[in-house]
Amino acid sequence: MFALASFLFATSVSVCDGECDFSSIKTALRHVQEGDTILVKGGVYREGRIIIRTSKISLIGIDKPVIDGQYKHQMIHVLKADSILIKGFVFKNSGWSMTEDIAAVKITECDGCKLEDNEFWDNFWAIYYEKSKRGVIRNNTVVGFAKVETTTGNALHMWNCDSMLVENNHLQGHRDGIYLEFVTNSVFRYNYSTHNVRYGIHFMFSHDDLYEYNTFVANGVGIAVMYSKRVLVRYNRFEHHWGGATFGFLLKEIYDSELYANYLYRNTYGFYLEGSVRNRIYDNILVENGIAIRLWANSTDNVITHNNIVGNTFDLITNNFKSFNTIEENYWSNYRGYDVDHDGFGDVPYRPIKLFSVLSSRSPALMVLLRSPLVQLMDLSERMLPSVIPEALQDKKPYMRPLPLKPPMKIEPKVNVERYAKMQSGNPKIRGEFGRQR
Repeated sequence: MFALASFLFATSVSVCDGECDFSSIKTALRHVQEGDTILVKGGVYREGRIIIRTSKISLIGIDKPVIDGQYKHQMIHVLKADSILIKGFVFKNSGWSMTEDIAAVKITECDGCKLEDNEFWDNFWAIYYEKSKRGVIRNNTVVGFAKVETTTGNALHMWNCDSMLVENNHLQGHRDGIYLEFVTNSVFRYNYSTHNVRYGIHFMFSHDDLYEYNTFVANGVGIAVMYSKRVLVRYNRFEHHWGGATFGFLLKEIYDSELYANYLYRNTYGFYLEGSVRNRIYDNILVENGIAIRLWANSTDNVITHNNIVGNTFDLITNNFKSFNTIEENYWSNYRGYDVDHDGFGDVPYRPIKLFSVLSSRSPALMVLLRSPLVQLMDLSERMLPSVIPEALQDKKPYMRPLPLKPPMKIEPKVNVERYAKMQSGNPKIRGEFGRQR
């Protein structure tokens, strides 16, 4: 009965620097009750730390009001309040600290809190959820200007959360685009993550999650999956992750997961597996990567099948010549076999490991010889005398032609990526009003 009465008597109040019910957001929050809506009109609000403790409050921005942290404050903290909606704001210039997790918006112990259609500019942490469940983060634009990971937090940070939905966000210029730790039963889709210093998305100890239709471009690493189980990663794009220790897809101690229908284009490593067991990697497209697959000996019982592996410098590298995984029925553009019986498969196995790849993995300085006549002679010797490469590491049924796989849809950025990438360089003529270089 009380809940029904609260709904029937819910009111809407306005905030602005003029003819409104209140002149500040803090004052409005002291007067509203559960179920009420606060309409904040356009303008700039510098109110320090705003705390929301009343559940079922909708905080709605009209004409993109700006909440400015003045490089001193955490702007909004939802503290043990449920079903909060924050929509339509611009959050900029949060405080910065090496000892506190200062965020533009922090959500603590909240059930059903939503952040929708907001913009975040030049914040330390932008969005921070902890000990929360059933939250929704949708249609937000998050842009930071970090050059190194020590000067910023993450665009979206979640710790100890369950049943979250993260979709259609633009995440750029932070330490990680998305960082998850102990986040379970959650969905991440249609996000665009780019120019983040460390990872496009990074998750640890996060089980039973779904990642689909995301696009990761030019981050330190595309995706890092660590210490997690039963993860489903499908229909994602990983592009242009280059560097000495840079990966499109890094898997470390991942178990019983499926990774399929992903597109990996021009990354230093495509798939990098370390200590990962019982995973299925299939229907992926790996094009023009430095190393398509790096498979450590402690990764066992994985199935790698039905992938198109095209134009990579090295198709496969490992540190063990024994086979503890199933690698079969893939298309390899470097395969030079034949198909006499016309069944679509090569009549001789394909051995994806080159002798030079083994030597260069042990002595990286040898990579300067990659295009040399010596390496070409080694490749010719392998074709003439295949016994120099262990027989166990082979695809016994390689496809003769590419599989009919299509790259997943590419999510378009919400902002001009090149323009804001220049902002990261600290050019004051471009950065303008959005912030200052730390």
